[in-house]
Amino acid sequence: MENKNITLKVLMIAIIVALGVKTYLLCVEQEEVTNQVERYVQNTVYRKDSTKSIADYQSTYQNPEIVGNLLVPGTDFQVLVTQATDNSFYLQHDIKKEFSELGNPFLDYRNHLEDKKLLIYGHNSQTVSTEFQFLENYLSAQFYEQYPVFLWQTEDSLDVYSFVGALIVDSNFWHMQLEFTEEEWLHHLNWLQNQFLYSTGVSLDIDDQLLILQTCYYEPKDSYLLIVTKKETEI
Repeated sequence: MENKNITLKVLMIAIIVALGVKTYLLCVEQEEVTNQVERYVQNTVYRKDSTKSIADYQSTYQNPEIVGNLLVPGTDFQVLVTQATDNSFYLQHDIKKEFSELGNPFLDYRNHLEDKKLLIYGHNSQTVSTEFQFLENYLSAQFYEQYPVFLWQTEDSLDVYSFVGALIVDSNFWHMQLEFTEEEWLHHLNWLQNQFLYSTGVSLDIDDQLLILQTCYYEPKDSYLLIVTKKETEI
């Protein structure tokens, strides 16, 4: 497939995130959230490395296993995502494939970029700063209201994903399953939706393509924080 040099443009796409936001202690009026999202989308410009392709990053870091660039516009969150032949290597290797206890965010080795569900893992820590610590911000509905959009850049596309929900798992790791029958997929979507810590009003449908981010969490001990997003459009 011919490589494309993706030009990242002004983000002017009207992503409709169904908008009655509720938490255990918070209820935001739908019209208010709608206005916030529309203002956010209309005024957000992606300014980082606007001419770099994934091939450029692979060349810079001498690492052909870089497969994507994940960003949240309007924040400093930007991570280059790698993929190995297992889910162990990048737990202790950085973007240059050098040993590092901090590792590097990585795509599940079972995934293909065109899959309907992508899983990306990254470290968290209570003592040192890690890239995926940023995800803890989405435990707050107020943060989601400000930053509901994720950008996922691969060599061949730039996709817009919207935040759907956050959940914490400590025993049932069904989110890691990647192969489903149609009935299992519907059940899986319902299971995810029922675990969310607060409602964004965004539903999951059978045709949705998901991007799920996983990092460690500590309440309860040995749990995982999952951030679930769904694909809205391709720029």
